[in-house]
Amino acid sequence: MSSEETDGLRDGEQRTPSGEATSANPVPSQSRAQSVDGDGERSAPSAGGADAAAARDEGQQQGGGFWSRQHRKLEMIGTALTVVAGIVGLVFLFWPDAQPKPDPEPPPRVELVDSDVDREQNIAADVIADGQVTERVKVPTSVVSVTLRNSADNPVLVTHAEVRFTSVTEVRCTYGAGLTDIKAQYNVKIPQEAGAGSVIPRKMKYTLPPHTQERVAFTVGPERYGEGSMPFIYTFTISLHMDDGSTVTVPEVTYLAPTHMATAFLAMAEQAMNPEQVGGAGLMKPGCVSKQARSVAQLVKSASRPSPELRDFSAELTRLKGVAEGRDHSG
Repeated sequence: MSSEETDGLRDGEQRTPSGEATSANPVPSQSRAQSVDGDGERSAPSAGGADAAAARDEGQQQGGGFWSRQHRKLEMIGTALTVVAGIVGLVFLFWPDAQPKPDPEPPPRVELVDSDVDREQNIAADVIADGQVTERVKVPTSVVSVTLRNSADNPVLVTHAEVRFTSVTEVRCTYGAGLTDIKAQYNVKIPQEAGAGSVIPRKMKYTLPPHTQERVAFTVGPERYGEGSMPFIYTFTISLHMDDGSTVTVPEVTYLAPTHMATAFLAMAEQAMNPEQVGGAGLMKPGCVSKQARSVAQLVKSASRPSPELRDFSAELTRLKGVAEGRDHSG
C-alpha cells in the first residue's frame, strides 16, 4: 500500500478486504429493531412489537404503583392504631376509674351469717340396763348454732351435713364403771371408733325460704356410753350441702361431751385431790388428775373456738391441780 493511499484514509478508518473504508468505532447496528425483507431491503420496526413492549412497561409501572399504595395504607393504619393506643393508655393512667372492670361474680345463694357454741340445751337420753330401757332422763349438752341467709329468689334445700373430726380426745382417769348404758339423742352420734380424720354424715331436709335468715342447731356426742364413762373433747367442722351443689362450712369448734359425765369426773377428781374436804380419797389417782388438767388446758389454749362447758371444765381441773400442789408444798 502506497503512502498516498494510506494518507487518504481519515483517522479512525480502515479498509475492508473489498477495499471499502470502515470506521474504527462503527455506529451500532439497527438490525435488532429492524427486519430484512426478501429483497434484501430493511423494513421499519413492527408496530405490534412496540405496542407489546410499551404494554409490558406500563403493566410493570402500574403493578409497582398498586403495591406501593397498599404498603403506604398499611403504614398509615399502623401509625393511627399506635397513636390511639397511646392515648387510651394515658387516659387509664391519669383516670384509673375510667378503665373497664370485669363484672362482679354473683353472690352465693346461701351464705353463713354467724355461728357459735355459746348455747346449751337439755336433750333426751335413755338409760339402758340388761338391754332394756329403764329410765328416760334429760342431759345437758352444748349446741353448735349456725345462721344461714338465702339471697336467692327461690327456696334452697339443705340435703345433708358432714361432721369432719380433727381430733378426738378422751379425758381418762379410771374411777370405776356402772352397769348401765346411756343413749342420748344427739343430732350427730359419734361411734366409739371415731378418731382424727373421721367424717360422719347426717341426712337433713331443711328448707331455707327465699330472702330470709334461718338458724340451724346441732348437738354432738357419743353414740353410746356407760355410767362412769369418761368425757370426750371433740374438735370438728360441719359442712352443710345444698340441693344446688353448693356447700357452707362452719368454722372449727372444740366441744366437750357428754357434759354430765364431765360433771361426774370433776366430783371424783375433787375427792382425789382434796380428800380431807370430801371424806376420803376415791378411786381416781391425783397424778392422773394433774396430768389431765395440763392436757385439757393446752387443748383449750390452742382451740380457736372452745365451748363454754369445755372452758369451765378446764378451769375447774386447773383449780383442783393447784389445790393438790399447794397441799404437797405445805406438807
